[in-house]
Amino acid sequence: MKHKSLDWLTQSPFAHRGLHHGTRGIAENSLTAFRGAIKQKIGIELDVRLSVDGEAMVFHDEMLDRLTAQTGPMAAQTAQALGAIRLFGDADDHIPSLTTALSIIRGQVPVLVEMKDVGDQNFRLCVAVRRALEGYGGPIAIMSFNPDIPAWFAKSAPQITRGLVTTEHGKGYGVFGTGKL
Repeated sequence: MKHKSLDWLTQSPFAHRGLHHGTRGIAENSLTAFRGAIKQKIGIELDVRLSVDGEAMVFHDEMLDRLTAQTGPMAAQTAQALGAIRLFGDADDHIPSLTTALSIIRGQVPVLVEMKDVGDQNFRLCVAVRRALEGYGGPIAIMSFNPDIPAWFAKSAPQITRGLVTTEHGKGYGVFGTGKL
């Protein structure tokens, strides 16, 4: 089986959680941060978690407290409720769904989707992300610190590039693959 090239993973830098900057009031994982990365032609790394009703939402933290005026677990909210929650920052950004983020990015830059380990909901998150990626034409890969997540994609959606992220002394490393592992 011929594997597609992974050269796009190293051809440009990636903006971690988009091109955000707290002192300039641009929230991480926001549509404004993604538009900034696109404008600079920088790839985008973004984080996804699962809403209570099974939607892949772009948000890093388990709790809402650090990035919004809301409190409590992000996973206890519906996608509609999360979409109404304003992110801290100067722009009027709200928590986007993965589908919404990808509709803004539209393949203009490469995307790395970091799937957060959500315990016994990992299967539902995998299905939600696969659903959001259907029909997306740009360079994209999923990644996770949990090896079960890229393994699920290798078995259930082998056409999607996936990788395992590891760390050593605070330095992140990624190993990506396509096709059968």
